[in-house]
Amino acid sequence: MKHYVGIDLHARTLQLCVIDAEKGERILERARVANRLPEILELLEPFKEGELSIAVESTFNWYWLVDGLQDAGYEVHLAHTLGNARITKAKVKTDRRDAYRLARLLRSGDLQEGYIYPRETRPIRDLIRHRQRIVAARSGEYARIRIQLYREGILEHSRTSVQAMTDDEIETLFVHPAVAAVAHFELERICLLQAQITKIERQIEGYAGDLPEIILLRGLPGVDLALGPSSFSKPATSLVLRLIAPIARTAGSFPVVRTRRTLRNPVDPERRATPSSNPHSPKPRHMPCAPTKGCDAMPTASSPAVRVVVAKPSSATTSATSWPSRSG
Repeated sequence: MKHYVGIDLHARTLQLCVIDAEKGERILERARVANRLPEILELLEPFKEGELSIAVESTFNWYWLVDGLQDAGYEVHLAHTLGNARITKAKVKTDRRDAYRLARLLRSGDLQEGYIYPRETRPIRDLIRHRQRIVAARSGEYARIRIQLYREGILEHSRTSVQAMTDDEIETLFVHPAVAAVAHFELERICLLQAQITKIERQIEGYAGDLPEIILLRGLPGVDLALGPSSFSKPATSLVLRLIAPIARTAGSFPVVRTRRTLRNPVDPERRATPSSNPHSPKPRHMPCAPTKGCDAMPTASSPAVRVVVAKPSSATTSATSWPSRSG
């Protein structure tokens, strides 16, 4: 006989519910157990003789449970937390009800499932997500420096000029030592975050460069290593990994791939493609790429990866920022 299992997973415990295939209303087992795989397998052992399908809620800690159940030979489905509105939008929510609803949704075929990422490449995805968080933290540090400039009444600055700010310029712009000290701390944190981003990108390049999926994607038009000049004052090589939605367009005689930020020509990456005439198409935006003192600044994107962009060193140097005098 076929049985269906719903598991509402938490940090330390889980709620389990087993129903039969013929009468979905009949609950054969309902229990709350600790997050220990041997205890869970022992609880499921009486139902292993028949066909058993398990729905596990996609929480932050589903890795160990899904891997352990699959290793034990069970059919596991990962329930998309936001996709199952019958659970997320229910007026009465308890662990027992959620586990029961998961089992019933799996039985009726209405369970919205998430993708079970392969355990071999799962750490690479987590590393890319960690890079996203670090990039967001670095952007926040730049924003705090700009807030301090606005507080001091300094309006003649841009995002690029703040990214190229040095310690000497901070001493010139901020009169009070305490305000200058805060700005120095911001720059120190930016350098630390940038160093971590560089290490992570090198690790991702080493891990994902030889994956069969990456090799296949690089065979598609417009998805490949894109070499282009860098506007850094120091030689730098960047690995920009972002999720792209390749949409074939025509610019002259070359196909164009539209990304979230830019329109690039895959045949000649140094040449900026002409934007589409469609008024609803997003306008291309340039990524900031000015360096920070003490850091090998690199352009980054906040999206996870498919595309690899390598910027080769450029002989051009970034001009110094001309900051307004406080006396003026």
